[in-house]
Amino acid sequence: MRDTVVMKKLIATIAVAILITVSVSAQSAGGSISVFLPESLLLGEGSASIETGFSTSVGLGSLVSVPVGFSYIQAYGLLPDGGPIASAPWVYADSLLFHGGLRASLDFGRVSVFAGAGGVLNWMPVARVLLHNVATDLADDGTVVAFDPEGVETKVGLGLGWYAETGTAFRVTEQIALTLRGRLYVILSDFSLNATMFTVDTNTNTAVSSQFESAERYEALRVVLRALSISLGGSFSF
Repeated sequence: MRDTVVMKKLIATIAVAILITVSVSAQSAGGSISVFLPESLLLGEGSASIETGFSTSVGLGSLVSVPVGFSYIQAYGLLPDGGPIASAPWVYADSLLFHGGLRASLDFGRVSVFAGAGGVLNWMPVARVLLHNVATDLADDGTVVAFDPEGVETKVGLGLGWYAETGTAFRVTEQIALTLRGRLYVILSDFSLNATMFTVDTNTNTAVSSQFESAERYEALRVVLRALSISLGGSFSF
């Protein structure tokens, strides 16, 4: 509950800062609500979530604009990249996505279509490593793996990646428009896990204890947030 309250206050502060920063030159500003569909759903794990965001756009002529903004999601979840084949998400996180890019649009009367791409930064103030899922993916055939919860050290770094989008907008008035947009996110974050690991051989019922260090076993191990976001929003032109 406390984390949710802090997150709401942080979102409000960032929104005010963006408004103050871009109010002089912005051509439009607005908000949206989205259904966020992570890649983990393809594995039959994870869950869809609601993404809420704010953005503003600065025009560079009649066809090209620079959209910048942020959105908040509870992402379940992030999958391993550069490690074992995943069967379920490794990380569940409260995520603030900051994005900026270029967008091209064509107007057909009140209706316009657009496409764009850009960069994304994923800040996760709260990231929960799902140790049971990690252990399941580390187990070889005929073994069961578990981590000692005492002394577990995990780290999920700042995420960097890209997005690509396309959509359409309908202008209700000269200043107000409704938008429908689809956006693909691919965002990678550094990941590390150090813990005591128990490996049980199911054939002999013998257990072996060892120290697991992710950096030694998987040199290029990271976690990735791949997702499709489908949003409905509105904007106001200045």
